[in-house]
Amino acid sequence: LAEQVKILPQKALETFVRDEKSLRAQELDGRSPILQGLVAEEILEEKLELSQEVKEKLHELKNKGIDVNQLILSAIQKREEEIAEEKAEIVFEQENADKKEKTSRHISVKIEKLTQKEYGDKCAVPNCQKKSEQIHHTLPFALLKNHNPYFLKPLCKEHHAIAHGINLAYSKARSRFSGN
Repeated sequence: LAEQVKILPQKALETFVRDEKSLRAQELDGRSPILQGLVAEEILEEKLELSQEVKEKLHELKNKGIDVNQLILSAIQKREEEIAEEKAEIVFEQENADKKEKTSRHISVKIEKLTQKEYGDKCAVPNCQKKSEQIHHTLPFALLKNHNPYFLKPLCKEHHAIAHGINLAYSKARSRFSGN
Protein backbone atom coordinates (compact mmCIF):
# COMPACT_ATOMS: atom_id res chain seq x y z
CA LEU A 1 0.00 0.00 0.00
CA ALA A 2 2.84 2.37 0.84
CA GLU A 3 4.26 1.91 -2.66
CA GLN A 4 0.83 2.61 -4.20
CA VAL A 5 0.48 5.83 -2.17
CA LYS A 6 3.65 7.12 -3.82
CA ILE A 7 2.50 6.25 -7.33
CA LEU A 8 -1.30 6.57 -7.67
CA PRO A 9 -3.41 9.70 -8.04
CA GLN A 10 -5.81 10.34 -5.13
CA LYS A 11 -8.97 9.03 -6.87
CA ALA A 12 -7.18 5.86 -8.00
CA LEU A 13 -5.81 5.35 -4.49
CA GLU A 14 -9.34 5.69 -3.03
CA THR A 15 -10.56 3.09 -5.54
CA PHE A 16 -7.61 0.81 -4.71
CA VAL A 17 -8.35 0.98 -0.98
CA ARG A 18 -12.09 0.36 -1.56
CA ASP A 19 -11.30 -2.67 -3.73
CA GLU A 20 -8.88 -4.05 -1.12
CA LYS A 21 -11.44 -3.60 1.68
CA SER A 22 -14.09 -5.33 -0.41
CA LEU A 23 -11.73 -8.20 -1.18
CA ARG A 24 -10.81 -8.62 2.50
CA ALA A 25 -14.49 -8.55 3.51
CA GLN A 26 -15.25 -11.31 1.00
CA GLU A 27 -12.34 -13.40 2.31
CA LEU A 28 -13.48 -12.97 5.91
CA ASP A 29 -17.15 -13.55 5.12
CA GLY A 30 -18.14 -16.61 7.15
CA ARG A 31 -21.40 -17.33 5.36
CA SER A 32 -21.99 -20.82 4.08
CA PRO A 33 -21.70 -21.38 0.30
CA ILE A 34 -25.46 -22.05 0.13
CA LEU A 35 -26.30 -18.78 1.88
CA GLN A 36 -23.78 -16.92 -0.28
CA GLY A 37 -25.48 -18.37 -3.37
CA LEU A 38 -28.90 -17.21 -2.18
CA VAL A 39 -27.62 -13.71 -1.46
CA ALA A 40 -25.90 -13.59 -4.87
CA GLU A 41 -29.15 -14.74 -6.52
CA GLU A 42 -31.13 -12.00 -4.75
CA ILE A 43 -28.60 -9.38 -5.85
CA LEU A 44 -28.70 -10.67 -9.43
CA GLU A 45 -32.50 -10.54 -9.51
CA GLU A 46 -32.44 -6.99 -8.20
CA LYS A 47 -29.93 -5.81 -10.81
CA LEU A 48 -31.56 -7.50 -13.80
CA GLU A 49 -34.10 -5.05 -15.07
CA LEU A 50 -35.98 -6.92 -17.77
CA SER A 51 -38.44 -4.97 -19.84
CA GLN A 52 -42.09 -5.94 -19.61
CA GLU A 53 -41.94 -7.17 -23.21
CA VAL A 54 -39.03 -9.52 -22.44
CA LYS A 55 -40.74 -10.82 -19.30
CA GLU A 56 -43.93 -11.54 -21.27
CA LYS A 57 -42.04 -13.35 -24.06
CA LEU A 58 -40.13 -15.45 -21.54
CA HIS A 59 -43.39 -16.37 -19.77
CA GLU A 60 -44.98 -17.30 -23.13
CA LEU A 61 -42.04 -19.56 -23.95
CA LYS A 62 -42.11 -21.11 -20.48
CA ASN A 63 -45.84 -21.79 -20.82
CA LYS A 64 -45.12 -23.59 -24.10
CA GLY A 65 -42.78 -25.92 -22.23
CA ILE A 66 -39.57 -24.33 -23.52
CA ASP A 67 -36.67 -24.23 -21.07
CA VAL A 68 -36.01 -20.47 -21.00
CA ASN A 69 -32.83 -20.93 -18.97
CA GLN A 70 -31.40 -23.16 -21.71
CA LEU A 71 -32.58 -20.70 -24.35
CA ILE A 72 -30.82 -17.81 -22.63
CA LEU A 73 -27.68 -19.88 -22.04
CA SER A 74 -27.64 -20.81 -25.73
CA ALA A 75 -27.93 -17.17 -26.74
CA ILE A 76 -25.10 -16.23 -24.38
CA GLN A 77 -22.94 -19.07 -25.68
CA LYS A 78 -23.60 -18.00 -29.29
CA ARG A 79 -22.60 -14.43 -28.40
CA GLU A 80 -19.37 -15.66 -26.75
CA GLU A 81 -18.57 -17.78 -29.83
CA GLU A 82 -19.11 -14.77 -32.12
CA ILE A 83 -16.76 -12.67 -29.99
CA ALA A 84 -14.14 -15.45 -29.99
CA GLU A 85 -14.37 -15.69 -33.80
CA GLU A 86 -13.96 -11.91 -34.16
CA LYS A 87 -10.94 -11.96 -31.85
CA ALA A 88 -9.34 -14.80 -33.80
CA GLU A 89 -9.96 -12.94 -37.06
CA ILE A 90 -8.30 -9.78 -35.73
CA VAL A 91 -5.28 -11.72 -34.43
CA PHE A 92 -4.98 -13.50 -37.81
CA GLU A 93 -5.09 -10.14 -39.61
CA GLN A 94 -2.43 -8.72 -37.29
CA GLU A 95 -0.15 -11.73 -37.70
CA ASN A 96 -0.45 -11.62 -41.48
CA ALA A 97 -0.09 -7.85 -41.85
CA ASP A 98 2.95 -6.51 -43.62
CA LYS A 99 5.74 -6.81 -41.03
CA LYS A 100 7.36 -3.62 -42.36
CA GLU A 101 4.25 -1.64 -41.50
CA LYS A 102 4.68 -0.10 -38.05
CA THR A 103 1.74 -0.71 -35.73
CA SER A 104 0.20 2.50 -34.44
CA ARG A 105 -0.42 2.95 -30.72
CA HIS A 106 -3.95 3.95 -31.74
CA ILE A 107 -6.48 1.14 -31.22
CA SER A 108 -8.68 0.67 -34.28
CA VAL A 109 -12.43 1.28 -34.16
CA LYS A 110 -12.95 -2.40 -35.03
CA ILE A 111 -11.09 -3.50 -31.90
CA GLU A 112 -12.79 -0.84 -29.75
CA LYS A 113 -16.21 -2.06 -30.92
CA LEU A 114 -15.28 -5.68 -30.23
CA THR A 115 -14.09 -4.74 -26.74
CA GLN A 116 -17.34 -2.90 -26.09
CA LYS A 117 -19.34 -5.84 -27.46
CA GLU A 118 -17.57 -8.15 -25.02
CA TYR A 119 -17.49 -5.95 -21.92
CA GLY A 120 -20.21 -3.36 -22.49
CA ASP A 121 -19.51 0.20 -21.42
CA LYS A 122 -18.50 -0.57 -17.82
CA CYS A 123 -15.05 -1.12 -16.32
CA ALA A 124 -13.91 -4.76 -16.67
CA VAL A 125 -12.95 -4.96 -12.98
CA PRO A 126 -15.57 -7.07 -11.15
CA ASN A 127 -18.03 -5.02 -9.08
CA CYS A 128 -16.86 -1.71 -10.58
CA GLN A 129 -19.85 0.09 -12.03
CA LYS A 130 -17.93 3.06 -13.44
CA LYS A 131 -17.95 3.76 -17.14
CA SER A 132 -14.87 2.48 -18.94
CA GLU A 133 -12.74 5.30 -20.25
CA GLN A 134 -9.56 3.61 -21.45
CA ILE A 135 -8.59 0.32 -23.02
CA HIS A 136 -5.74 -1.29 -21.09
CA HIS A 137 -3.15 -3.63 -22.60
CA THR A 138 -2.74 -6.42 -20.03
CA LEU A 139 0.44 -7.33 -21.91
CA PRO A 140 2.23 -4.03 -22.61
CA PHE A 141 2.00 -2.63 -26.12
CA ALA A 142 5.69 -1.76 -25.90
CA LEU A 143 6.49 -5.48 -25.75
CA LEU A 144 4.02 -6.91 -28.26
CA LYS A 145 3.67 -3.98 -30.68
CA ASN A 146 0.10 -5.01 -31.44
CA HIS A 147 -3.42 -4.68 -30.09
CA ASN A 148 -4.27 -8.33 -29.50
CA PRO A 149 -7.90 -8.33 -28.32
CA TYR A 150 -7.19 -11.26 -25.99
CA PHE A 151 -5.04 -8.88 -23.93
CA LEU A 152 -7.22 -5.76 -23.90
CA LYS A 153 -9.62 -4.74 -21.13
CA PRO A 154 -11.71 -1.58 -20.82
CA LEU A 155 -11.06 0.13 -17.50
CA CYS A 156 -12.28 3.21 -15.70
CA LYS A 157 -9.70 5.95 -15.20
CA GLU A 158 -8.95 4.87 -11.63
CA HIS A 159 -8.50 1.15 -12.34
CA HIS A 160 -6.32 2.02 -15.34
CA ALA A 161 -4.07 4.09 -13.06
CA ILE A 162 -3.98 1.20 -10.57
CA ALA A 163 -3.03 -1.27 -13.32
CA HIS A 164 -0.16 0.95 -14.44
CA GLY A 165 0.84 1.66 -10.83
CA ILE A 166 1.11 -2.05 -10.16
CA ASN A 167 3.16 -2.52 -13.35
CA LEU A 168 5.45 0.35 -12.30
CA ALA A 169 5.88 -1.03 -8.78
CA TYR A 170 6.62 -4.48 -10.24
CA SER A 171 9.17 -3.02 -12.66
CA LYS A 172 10.92 -1.12 -9.86
CA ALA A 173 11.05 -4.21 -7.63
CA ARG A 174 12.34 -6.35 -10.48
CA SER A 175 15.06 -3.85 -11.39
CA ARG A 176 16.18 -3.71 -7.73
CA PHE A 177 16.26 -7.52 -7.57
CA SER A 178 18.17 -7.95 -10.82
CA GLY A 179 20.56 -5.08 -10.06
CA ASN A 180 19.63 -3.09 -13.21
